[in-house]
Amino acid sequence: MTEEEKAAWDEEWEAEGKKREEWEGELKTLIGFDDCNADCQAKFTADLKDFYSGRYTTCKEDDSAGVKTSACVNADALFKKEIEARAGDKGDDEKKNYYSEMSDEERNEFKEAFKE
Repeated sequence: MTEEEKAAWDEEWEAEGKKREEWEGELKTLIGFDDCNADCQAKFTADLKDFYSGRYTTCKEDDSAGVKTSACVNADALFKKEIEARAGDKGDDEKKNYYSEMSDEERNEFKEAFKE
């Protein structure tokens, strides 16, 4: 790799990192990450890690098959929709925040309902 190619790659890498940080910041704002306790933050962080792992696996399988499925192409948008639903509505007792207000049982029920 030439110095010029390396510089271009580094620039692209940095841009992607900033884009990812911005996107994660949007998700954190949606769920009130800065206002929730360590347990709440840990749950969100674990879900984010699981999302990235799942997206990588799905997209890697797509690459092997030579196609791009909507599960790969739209993964970020779909996950953001799920996070928006998980954020709840502070003014509505029926729409609790998944991370800071729901019990384990309620989170499991939410997951099952969201799959449908």
